[in-house]
Parts: sequence; C-alpha cells; structure tokens
Amino acid sequence: KLVQEIEISKLESVKFCLLMLDLDGFKRFNDTEGHQAGDLVLQEFAGLLKKEVRKQDVIGRFGGDEIIIMLTYIDKPNAIKIAEKIRAKIESEFKQIGITLSTGVAEFPDDGNSSEELIEQADELMYRAKEFGKNRVIALVATTFKFFSDNPGVKEIFCVGDFNRWHKNLGKMKCN
Repeated sequence: KLVQEIEISKLESVKFCLLMLDLDGFKRFNDTEGHQAGDLVLQEFAGLLKKEVRKQDVIGRFGGDEIIIMLTYIDKPNAIKIAEKIRAKIESEFKQIGITLSTGVAEFPDDGNSSEELIEQADELMYRAKEFGKNRVIALVATTFKFFSDNPGVKEIFCVGDFNRWHKNLGKMKCN
C-alpha cells in the first residue's frame, strides 16, 4: 500500500505522511501485568487510533508495540496535529497504567522518496522522541538561520554539519 501511495503522490503531486508510534512503558506493563493485559492495552490502543484517523488512512502493526500509520493527502503540519491529538489521548487514557506515546512523523517527498527511506526516517524520529524524554511527537522542520554582525565586511556565513543528526551519546547535536 505504501508503494502505491508513493506512485499516486508522484502522479498527483501531493504529500502524505507516515507516523511511527511506540507505546512508552508498554514492555514494562506487559512483563509485570502479563500478556493478556498487554493484549487488552493493544486492542484499546488500536480502537483509539481508528477513531482518530480518517477512513482513507492506513494503520498497521510494524512490530511489537510499534504501529505505523499512513496519512494520505496531508502535509507535515497537519499530520503533526493528528499525531499530537493521538499522543494526548493516549496520555489521558493510559495515565493510570503509566503508558504514553512517542511518535515520529515523516513526509513524502521531503523526508524520503521511497518506502524504505520514509519508514527509516519515521522510525529514527520516533526513537529521537524517546531519547528526548518520551511522550512527544518529533518531525524534521526546515530551519532558517539569521546572522547579524557589526562587521560590514561579513556578508554571509556557512553552517557545516547535519543539524538533524542528534548525537545520542553526548545528548546534544554534533556538528562535523
């Protein structure tokens, strides 16, 4: 279905987004409360997702408690709004059992041109959400830097490095 959506989006020059979602605290809950209780949480989670997305969107289990959602005919800012609404709902509904939601948002074609690139990007962003404290939605956002100088000879500066690559071990961005 994802490959088909890429082809449709190319033909129609439209955007769509992938959300990669992971339940924070689910493994702990599943291990302590048992797999039957974990299955009930997953069923409740799936029901909540169905209510929050449109009929044309596609929800799938990616593995374990990771879920992938393909939001068709939508740009990143609107996909982020949907992801944030889902995150807040999970936080509210599962608060008593200590489960929250981390989500990565990737947009076609800006964040990837193939199914593999989009899945990889959404997955990486979801893990960043976990590393930045869990219970959040993360997406890449274009950034403009403005530079002001008292030196009239300076006309431009260059930023060298990939500011989208957060260095996990140092806990901050690493510039090359």
